Amino acid sequence: MNRQQSAIELFKYIELAKDMKKDSTSMSAIAALTMVFLPGTFIASVLSAGIFESQAGTRSFKVTGLWWLYIATTLPVTMITVFCWWWYKRQKEKRGLDSQQKVLKDDTTSNES
Repeated sequence: MNRQQSAIELFKYIELAKDMKKDSTSMSAIAALTMVFLPGTFIASVLSAGIFESQAGTRSFKVTGLWWLYIATTLPVTMITVFCWWWYKRQKEKRGLDSQQKVLKDDTTSNES
């Protein structure tokens, strides 16, 4: 009976790990989208959206000469942000793999003795 309970618990832990992996993947996707849109939103706020001009009482607007400044600042900041996120994820995965390899190595050396 003890083995059967252990098998049931193991199955529950495996299912929990699968669910946690799905949640982690979803959170990574949300983080990626946020990092793509957040720099542009921030830059637009800093520039106070001075790219468009409109006259009071009219329905039209014109683009000022500052549109290039928005593009010139937003694209590099976005690329830097995405690169930093990618680098962080890569380092985190490397650390995880290293710790897994260490655990496996420690486990095999303890089994040999």
